[in-house]
Parts: sequence; structure tokens; C-alpha cells
Amino acid sequence: MIDEVLLSQVATAKNKRQQLIFAPRDNPSEVELRNAADTLGFHLPESYLQFCIALGIGDFENELRMLNPSELYAFDMPGVKFDGFIAISTDDCGNYLAFDPRESADNGELSVYYCCHDPFGFGIVAPSFGKLIQDLVDRRFKYGELIEDIPSFIEVDLPDVPKSNKPWWKLW
Repeated sequence: MIDEVLLSQVATAKNKRQQLIFAPRDNPSEVELRNAADTLGFHLPESYLQFCIALGIGDFENELRMLNPSELYAFDMPGVKFDGFIAISTDDCGNYLAFDPRESADNGELSVYYCCHDPFGFGIVAPSFGKLIQDLVDRRFKYGELIEDIPSFIEVDLPDVPKSNKPWWKLW
């Protein structure tokens, strides 16, 4: 669970221009969030639910964009170690934060994974969504610092792409 003081810090934090750092775009209900998770066949971690219900779904400046419940999806990359991970947010470089639904929940919590396209790989950025939020607050919302050096990051081989029998100019 996320401490109420921490939620308040996120809700009221401002940047140098005195604009809110976290800007909510949507306020999903608990039912909407649980239905989205049920559709994907997993349970959302308690701290993630608590955050979304208390503060909404939104953007941390222009660096990190949380996905609405209808946008949550499972990666479909057979043969890649993070196939099936559930994307919960995307950053300004096109990388994702995700949960692994196969992971055993620890007190209702799942690790938050950073899934990167360059270099292609993944690693645990925080042991829970609540810890991710705490780390963001501790770093004054500098997301880049958070993902800069992830000790568990593993580069993986790109998945094989099936070859087409048609010349590239006949694919359209």
C-alpha cells in the first residue's frame, strides 16, 4: 500500500514553472480497473489500484504516461522472456513499465519491470508499484535517473521475424 503522505506529495508536487508534475487525465473506478485486469487474466497489484483510484491515470510531466484501463495490454512476443507482461505505462522514448502476471504476488504486490526497445531487454525497476512511486518522489520525479542503471536489466535477443516470400514492394 502507498502511504497517504506519499500520495499527497505526488498530487501536489510542482516543477520549476509551478505546474503540477502529475497531471491526471482520467479517474477510473475500481470496477473499471478490475474489469480491465480480468480481461487480461490477472490481478492488479494493490498499490497500483490505490494510486489509480486516489489520483487517477495520468502523466508525470511528459516523461511517463500511464495507460488507461482500456489501453492495458499483454506483450505478444513469443520467444521473448517478457512475452505476456502487462504494459501499464510508456515513457517518452517508447519504452514501457509492466507487470509480469506469472509472478507470485508478494502481499498483493508485483514487481514493476522496465521493458526497453534499445537496448532490447528488461529488468525490475521496483519491487512494487508503491516503491516505484516512492523512488520517483525521492528522485524529485526524475524518471530518467530511475531507469538509468537497473542492476537486474537483461539484454535479450530480438525475436525472429518470419521472412516474407514476396519482394518488399509487393507487400502493399
